[in-house]
Amino acid sequence: MKSWYLKIVVLSIIVLQFGCKKDERLIDNGANPESKAFGKIYCETYPAGAKIYIDSIYTGKSTPSLIDSLTEEIHTVEFKKNYFSTFETSAQVRVNTIPALRCTLKQNVNTSTYFPLTVGSSWIYERTDTGRSKIVDTVSFTITNIDSSINIGVGSVWIEKYPNNEIYSLVAAINNDTLRFSLLSGISYTWRTFVFPLSMKKTWTIGRYDGYLVDTIETVVTKSGSFSNCYKVRQLSTISNTHDVIWYWIHDKYGIVKIYYADGVSYTSQVWNMVSYHIE
Repeated sequence: MKSWYLKIVVLSIIVLQFGCKKDERLIDNGANPESKAFGKIYCETYPAGAKIYIDSIYTGKSTPSLIDSLTEEIHTVEFKKNYFSTFETSAQVRVNTIPALRCTLKQNVNTSTYFPLTVGSSWIYERTDTGRSKIVDTVSFTITNIDSSINIGVGSVWIEKYPNNEIYSLVAAINNDTLRFSLLSGISYTWRTFVFPLSMKKTWTIGRYDGYLVDTIETVVTKSGSFSNCYKVRQLSTISNTHDVIWYWIHDKYGIVKIYYADGVSYTSQVWNMVSYHIE
Protein backbone atom coordinates (compact mmCIF):
# COMPACT_ATOMS: atom_id res chain seq x y z
CA MET A 1 0.00 0.00 0.00
CA LYS A 2 2.79 2.39 0.91
CA SER A 3 4.57 1.66 -2.41
CA TRP A 4 1.48 2.75 -4.46
CA TYR A 5 1.16 5.90 -2.39
CA LEU A 6 4.82 6.76 -3.03
CA LYS A 7 4.36 6.24 -6.80
CA ILE A 8 1.40 8.65 -6.92
CA VAL A 9 3.34 11.30 -5.03
CA VAL A 10 6.34 10.98 -7.36
CA LEU A 11 4.11 11.23 -10.49
CA SER A 12 2.44 14.37 -9.14
CA ILE A 13 5.82 16.01 -8.54
CA ILE A 14 6.96 15.20 -12.11
CA VAL A 15 3.79 16.67 -13.66
CA LEU A 16 4.12 19.85 -11.61
CA GLN A 17 7.77 20.23 -12.60
CA PHE A 18 7.04 19.89 -16.33
CA GLY A 19 4.13 22.35 -16.06
CA CYS A 20 6.33 25.00 -14.50
CA LYS A 21 9.01 24.57 -17.13
CA LYS A 22 6.46 25.02 -19.96
CA ASP A 23 5.18 28.31 -18.53
CA GLU A 24 8.70 29.61 -18.09
CA ARG A 25 9.57 28.74 -21.67
CA LEU A 26 6.58 30.71 -23.06
CA ILE A 27 7.55 33.78 -21.09
CA ASP A 28 11.14 33.54 -22.26
CA ASN A 29 9.97 33.49 -25.91
CA GLY A 30 8.29 36.89 -25.62
CA ALA A 31 4.69 35.99 -24.85
CA ASN A 32 4.71 38.69 -22.23
CA PRO A 33 3.23 41.79 -23.96
CA GLU A 34 5.49 44.07 -21.97
CA SER A 35 8.51 42.61 -23.77
CA LYS A 36 7.25 43.67 -27.25
CA ALA A 37 7.83 46.97 -29.08
CA PHE A 38 4.85 48.94 -30.40
CA GLY A 39 4.41 51.57 -33.09
CA LYS A 40 1.74 53.61 -34.92
CA ILE A 41 0.26 54.13 -38.40
CA TYR A 42 -1.52 57.24 -39.68
CA CYS A 43 -4.38 56.44 -42.10
CA GLU A 44 -6.16 58.89 -44.42
CA THR A 45 -8.50 58.40 -47.40
CA TYR A 46 -10.46 60.49 -49.88
CA PRO A 47 -13.32 60.52 -49.29
CA ALA A 48 -12.92 60.21 -45.53
CA GLY A 49 -14.91 57.88 -43.31
CA ALA A 50 -13.46 54.53 -44.41
CA LYS A 51 -13.28 51.85 -41.73
CA ILE A 52 -9.73 50.79 -40.90
CA TYR A 53 -8.81 47.09 -40.65
CA ILE A 54 -5.42 45.86 -39.45
CA ASP A 55 -4.61 42.23 -40.30
CA SER A 56 -8.31 41.68 -41.14
CA ILE A 57 -9.46 42.96 -37.72
CA TYR A 58 -11.59 46.12 -37.49
CA THR A 59 -9.85 48.72 -35.34
CA GLY A 60 -13.05 50.54 -34.41
CA LYS A 61 -11.74 53.66 -36.15
CA SER A 62 -12.36 55.40 -39.48
CA THR A 63 -10.16 57.61 -41.63
CA PRO A 64 -8.49 59.92 -40.89
CA SER A 65 -7.09 58.31 -37.72
CA LEU A 66 -3.87 57.41 -35.94
CA ILE A 67 -3.72 53.70 -35.10
CA ASP A 68 -1.43 52.91 -32.19
CA SER A 69 -0.37 49.85 -30.13
CA LEU A 70 0.78 47.95 -33.24
CA THR A 71 3.56 45.41 -32.94
CA GLU A 72 6.84 46.19 -34.69
CA GLU A 73 6.39 44.15 -37.89
CA ILE A 74 4.70 44.27 -41.29
CA HIS A 75 0.91 44.62 -41.04
CA THR A 76 -1.84 44.36 -43.66
CA VAL A 77 -4.02 47.49 -43.75
CA GLU A 78 -7.48 47.71 -45.38
CA PHE A 79 -9.83 50.66 -45.89
CA LYS A 80 -13.51 49.77 -46.35
CA LYS A 81 -16.31 52.18 -47.22
CA ASN A 82 -19.79 51.59 -48.62
CA TYR A 83 -20.02 52.11 -52.40
CA PHE A 84 -16.21 52.08 -52.79
CA SER A 85 -13.73 49.31 -53.56
CA THR A 86 -11.76 48.02 -50.59
CA PHE A 87 -8.20 49.35 -50.62
CA GLU A 88 -5.53 47.00 -49.28
CA THR A 89 -1.84 47.62 -48.64
CA SER A 90 0.89 46.74 -46.16
CA ALA A 91 2.95 48.84 -43.79
CA GLN A 92 6.12 48.25 -41.79
CA VAL A 93 5.57 49.41 -38.22
CA ARG A 94 8.59 50.67 -36.31
CA VAL A 95 8.86 52.18 -32.87
CA ASN A 96 10.53 55.46 -33.82
CA THR A 97 8.64 56.33 -37.05
CA ILE A 98 4.97 56.77 -38.01
CA PRO A 99 4.21 55.71 -41.60
CA ALA A 100 1.40 57.67 -43.27
CA LEU A 101 -0.96 55.76 -45.55
CA ARG A 102 -2.99 57.98 -47.91
CA CYS A 103 -5.15 56.86 -50.81
CA THR A 104 -8.10 57.84 -53.00
CA LEU A 105 -10.84 55.23 -52.86
CA LYS A 106 -12.31 54.03 -56.14
CA GLN A 107 -16.06 54.28 -56.50
CA ASN A 108 -17.52 50.81 -56.91
CA VAL A 109 -21.29 50.65 -57.11
CA ASN A 110 -23.83 48.84 -59.24
CA THR A 111 -25.04 51.96 -61.03
CA SER A 112 -21.56 52.90 -62.25
CA THR A 113 -21.79 49.89 -64.59
CA TYR A 114 -24.86 51.37 -66.26
CA PHE A 115 -24.21 55.12 -66.06
CA PRO A 116 -21.00 57.21 -66.23
CA LEU A 117 -20.33 58.83 -62.84
CA THR A 118 -16.57 59.41 -62.79
CA VAL A 119 -15.14 62.76 -61.73
CA GLY A 120 -14.03 64.83 -64.72
CA SER A 121 -16.73 63.56 -67.08
CA SER A 122 -18.70 66.27 -68.89
CA TRP A 123 -21.55 66.75 -71.38
CA ILE A 124 -22.85 69.63 -73.50
CA TYR A 125 -26.44 69.67 -74.80
CA GLU A 126 -28.08 71.85 -77.42
CA ARG A 127 -31.45 72.89 -76.05
CA THR A 128 -34.26 73.69 -78.49
CA ASP A 129 -37.49 75.18 -77.20
CA THR A 130 -40.11 74.03 -79.66
CA GLY A 131 -42.90 76.03 -78.03
CA ARG A 132 -43.49 79.77 -78.18
CA SER A 133 -40.03 81.19 -78.76
CA LYS A 134 -37.90 78.36 -80.18
CA ILE A 135 -34.81 79.54 -78.33
CA VAL A 136 -31.67 77.53 -79.00
CA ASP A 137 -28.88 77.53 -76.45
CA THR A 138 -26.45 75.11 -74.81
CA VAL A 139 -26.34 73.60 -71.33
CA SER A 140 -23.25 71.94 -69.87
CA PHE A 141 -22.78 69.41 -67.07
CA THR A 142 -19.49 68.56 -65.37
CA ILE A 143 -18.86 66.07 -62.55
CA THR A 144 -16.54 67.87 -60.14
CA ASN A 145 -16.19 65.67 -57.05
CA ILE A 146 -17.62 62.88 -54.89
CA ASP A 147 -19.67 63.75 -51.79
CA SER A 148 -20.07 60.97 -49.19
CA SER A 149 -21.72 63.15 -46.55
CA ILE A 150 -25.26 63.17 -47.94
CA ASN A 151 -27.84 61.00 -46.21
CA ILE A 152 -29.13 59.10 -49.25
CA GLY A 153 -25.90 57.49 -50.40
CA VAL A 154 -22.65 58.50 -52.07
CA GLY A 155 -23.13 61.26 -54.62
CA SER A 156 -21.23 62.64 -57.56
CA VAL A 157 -21.58 66.42 -57.66
CA TRP A 158 -22.59 67.88 -61.05
CA ILE A 159 -22.31 71.55 -62.07
CA GLU A 160 -25.04 72.64 -64.51
CA LYS A 161 -24.34 75.84 -66.46
CA TYR A 162 -26.56 77.91 -68.75
CA PRO A 163 -25.50 80.69 -71.20
CA ASN A 164 -27.07 83.39 -69.00
CA ASN A 165 -24.66 82.40 -66.20
CA GLU A 166 -27.28 80.41 -64.32
CA ILE A 167 -25.37 77.76 -62.38
CA TYR A 168 -26.84 74.88 -60.38
CA SER A 169 -25.14 72.27 -58.23
CA LEU A 170 -26.70 68.84 -58.61
CA VAL A 171 -25.92 65.57 -56.92
CA ALA A 172 -26.32 62.15 -58.50
CA ALA A 173 -26.76 60.04 -55.37
CA ILE A 174 -26.25 56.29 -55.40
CA ASN A 175 -28.08 53.88 -53.16
CA ASN A 176 -27.72 50.23 -54.18
CA ASP A 177 -29.22 50.02 -57.71
CA THR A 178 -30.93 53.44 -57.66
CA LEU A 179 -29.50 56.68 -59.05
CA ARG A 180 -31.24 59.88 -57.93
CA PHE A 181 -30.59 63.36 -59.32
CA SER A 182 -31.37 66.23 -56.93
CA LEU A 183 -30.35 69.80 -56.27
CA LEU A 184 -27.46 69.75 -53.82
CA SER A 185 -29.22 72.42 -51.76
CA GLY A 186 -32.46 70.42 -51.66
CA ILE A 187 -31.64 66.74 -51.38
CA SER A 188 -35.19 65.92 -50.28
CA TYR A 189 -36.53 66.84 -53.74
CA THR A 190 -35.69 64.30 -56.44
CA TRP A 191 -35.37 65.70 -59.94
CA ARG A 192 -35.08 62.36 -61.74
CA THR A 193 -34.54 58.76 -60.65
CA PHE A 194 -33.30 55.71 -62.53
CA VAL A 195 -33.34 52.13 -61.26
CA PHE A 196 -30.71 49.93 -62.89
CA PRO A 197 -30.26 47.74 -64.80
CA LEU A 198 -32.70 49.06 -67.37
CA SER A 199 -34.71 46.57 -69.41
CA MET A 200 -37.66 46.60 -71.76
CA LYS A 201 -40.99 47.51 -70.09
CA LYS A 202 -39.40 47.88 -66.66
CA THR A 203 -41.36 50.26 -64.41
CA TRP A 204 -40.76 51.99 -61.08
CA THR A 205 -42.47 54.69 -59.04
CA ILE A 206 -40.89 57.41 -56.90
CA GLY A 207 -43.14 58.94 -54.25
CA ARG A 208 -46.72 59.75 -55.15
CA TYR A 209 -46.23 61.59 -58.40
CA ASP A 210 -43.44 60.23 -60.61
CA GLY A 211 -43.80 57.01 -62.55
CA TYR A 212 -41.21 55.61 -64.96
CA LEU A 213 -41.38 53.18 -67.87
CA VAL A 214 -38.66 51.79 -70.14
CA ASP A 215 -40.60 51.97 -73.39
CA THR A 216 -38.21 50.71 -76.04
CA ILE A 217 -34.58 50.51 -77.21
CA GLU A 218 -33.53 52.85 -80.01
CA THR A 219 -30.60 54.27 -81.94
CA VAL A 220 -30.17 58.01 -81.37
CA VAL A 221 -28.25 60.28 -83.76
CA THR A 222 -27.00 63.64 -82.49
CA LYS A 223 -24.19 66.03 -83.43
CA SER A 224 -21.90 64.01 -81.17
CA GLY A 225 -22.47 60.76 -83.03
CA SER A 226 -24.76 57.77 -83.44
CA PHE A 227 -25.62 55.82 -80.29
CA SER A 228 -27.20 52.39 -80.57
CA ASN A 229 -28.96 50.49 -77.79
CA CYS A 230 -30.30 53.57 -75.99
CA TYR A 231 -33.08 52.90 -73.49
CA LYS A 232 -36.02 55.24 -74.04
CA VAL A 233 -37.36 55.98 -70.55
CA ARG A 234 -40.59 57.89 -69.92
CA GLN A 235 -41.08 59.92 -66.73
CA LEU A 236 -44.67 60.94 -66.10
CA SER A 237 -45.22 63.53 -63.38
CA THR A 238 -48.74 64.07 -62.07
CA ILE A 239 -47.87 66.60 -59.38
CA SER A 240 -50.61 69.27 -59.20
CA ASN A 241 -52.30 67.45 -62.09
CA THR A 242 -49.89 68.99 -64.60
CA HIS A 243 -49.07 65.68 -66.29
CA ASP A 244 -45.63 66.70 -67.45
CA VAL A 245 -43.89 64.10 -69.59
CA ILE A 246 -40.15 63.67 -69.99
CA TRP A 247 -38.43 61.17 -72.27
CA TYR A 248 -34.79 60.18 -71.69
CA TRP A 249 -32.58 58.24 -74.07
CA ILE A 250 -29.95 56.58 -71.86
CA HIS A 251 -26.81 54.79 -72.98
CA ASP A 252 -24.86 52.52 -70.58
CA LYS A 253 -21.51 54.10 -71.45
CA TYR A 254 -22.37 57.68 -72.41
CA GLY A 255 -25.27 58.49 -70.09
CA ILE A 256 -28.21 60.63 -71.24
CA VAL A 257 -27.77 61.38 -74.95
CA LYS A 258 -31.17 63.02 -75.51
CA ILE A 259 -34.09 64.48 -73.52
CA TYR A 260 -37.57 65.47 -74.63
CA TYR A 261 -39.65 67.50 -72.17
CA ALA A 262 -43.34 68.38 -72.57
CA ASP A 263 -44.82 70.89 -70.12
CA GLY A 264 -48.39 69.98 -69.22
CA VAL A 265 -49.30 73.56 -68.22
CA SER A 266 -47.82 75.79 -70.92
CA TYR A 267 -47.95 73.11 -73.60
CA THR A 268 -44.40 73.93 -74.60
CA SER A 269 -41.69 71.38 -75.18
CA GLN A 270 -37.92 71.20 -75.22
CA VAL A 271 -35.47 68.85 -76.89
CA TRP A 272 -31.97 68.40 -75.49
CA ASN A 273 -29.49 66.78 -77.88
CA MET A 274 -25.97 65.90 -76.75
CA VAL A 275 -23.47 67.75 -78.94
CA SER A 276 -20.27 66.75 -77.15
CA TYR A 277 -19.10 64.64 -74.22
CA HIS A 278 -16.01 63.55 -72.33
CA ILE A 279 -16.09 60.37 -70.22
CA GLU A 280 -13.24 59.78 -67.79
